[in-house]
Amino acid sequence: MIVIVIVNVMGLALLNGGKHSYHYATRADI
Repeated sequence: MIVIVIVNVMGLALLNGGKHSYHYATRADI
């Protein structure tokens, strides 16, 4: 159940702000 919740939150974040989420992910990766 926890995994499903995490996936849902991530999906909502991507839908709400694709650019912001992508930029944050790239920055975190670096």
